[in-house]
Amino acid sequence: MKKIRTHYDNLQVVETASLEVIKGAYKYLSQRWHPDKNPDQREQAEQITRIINDAYAVLSDPARRKAHDEWIAAQRDGEDGSHQAQREAEQRRQAEEQAAREAQQAEQRRQAKARKTPTGDAPDQGRWAETASSKTPASGADLGLGDALIAFLAIGWLYFIYLIG
Repeated sequence: MKKIRTHYDNLQVVETASLEVIKGAYKYLSQRWHPDKNPDQREQAEQITRIINDAYAVLSDPARRKAHDEWIAAQRDGEDGSHQAQREAEQRRQAEEQAAREAQQAEQRRQAKARKTPTGDAPDQGRWAETASSKTPASGADLGLGDALIAFLAIGWLYFIYLIG
């Protein structure tokens, strides 16, 4: 994005500067770049002095300053508008990708929940039943942490009895 050069930049003040600040900047720059104080750079000093005088003439008059501020706003809106459609398309694409990721995660959670549905009415399928489409009993890997701990303790107890007896 190219920065536009304004009268505020020429006087080296911010856009919200008061009239006193603008006057002070004008005095400082006009004395600094006066052609008589820069004899070795006379042409450059004259050009800069003209720019400073034009900037002060616009910014010291409230009506001309308001028109200049409106011009700056239009320039900025024009630059933003040329890329605005591209930014909006990028934001839509990112939102669609995020929605697709969320939908995929929700489907994965739903499938995981369907695979591990507790059943009390089918004793032949074990404690945890597989999905409705698969008619096989659940494997031992589908048991929860508590069940694994109970199995570990039972095996440990049997081993302890074996060692004692």
